[in-house]
Amino acid sequence: MSSLKDRTFVVIGGTSDIGRALALSLSSSGADIAIMDTAPEKGRRIVDEISDTRETKEHHGKAAYFEVELTKNEAVKEGFSKAVE
Repeated sequence: MSSLKDRTFVVIGGTSDIGRALALSLSSSGADIAIMDTAPEKGRRIVDEISDTRETKEHHGKAAYFEVELTKNEAVKEGFSKAVE
């Protein structure tokens, strides 16, 4: 994957196995990641995993977790607003 530095990706459902894999892959290409889901413990573990990798590899992006009820449109809009701050 080419460099995704200076880009931010939102991974909705980011605490699932597929979401985690996507977040790790995007981060390894330099992208910043906003993980949105309803599983805060798992979300924080994935953020920690990305942060730990970032300490040893300079091209990895940052990550943040946002607890969002994905079935509610207003909650998703609010989550996106927080992610771009």
